[in-house]
Order: sequence, then structure tokens, then C-alpha cells
Amino acid sequence: HPPPPPTHPRHNKLLDALSLASTTPTEKRTQKRETILRALFKSLTQHTSPPAGLEAVRSRYESSVLPSCLHSLRYGVGPEQYAACRCLEACAVLLGDGDEY
Repeated sequence: HPPPPPTHPRHNKLLDALSLASTTPTEKRTQKRETILRALFKSLTQHTSPPAGLEAVRSRYESSVLPSCLHSLRYGVGPEQYAACRCLEACAVLLGDGDEY
């Protein structure tokens, strides 16, 4: 069997951010949640390249990104809520119908 292709560092950063996002609802400190969401936004906007990056976001959207953002919108404070909105907006652009933008 041939060796698996090397994983791109940007894709690894995206996967790390998506994984970390799933911890947001259990994180008690608002500053830490905001930091996680800011890192997620950066990864969504700078490290998501098709097709692997888009598939990673699509496959983790409902299990990781959406719960994290909704929790921060409901229970967070201003900067954290803003970071959550930015993540949701980035996902809408990435996963939505390209004809609408």
C-alpha cells in the first residue's frame, strides 16, 4: 500500500480549531471561549481549502461549530457573542449556495 498523503499544516490547524470548538460549551471562562471562537474564525476564513477543508467544516458543523456558537450567543458577553456571529457568518459563506453572495 502507498503511504497516505502528507496532511497540510493549514488543514491541521483547521481540524484543531474545529476540535477545540466542541469544548466551548463546557468552558467556564468567557475569555477562553472568546479565544477559541476567534481561532475558529481565523481557521474558517484562512485555512479552509476545498475539498478537504470544506468537507471537514461540513461534517463538524452541526456537532461542533453550531452548538459552540449558539452556547456563546446565549450565555456569553458582547465580545464572545460577536466572535460567535463571525463564525456563523463564515460558515454561511463557506457552506451556503455560492450564487447568493
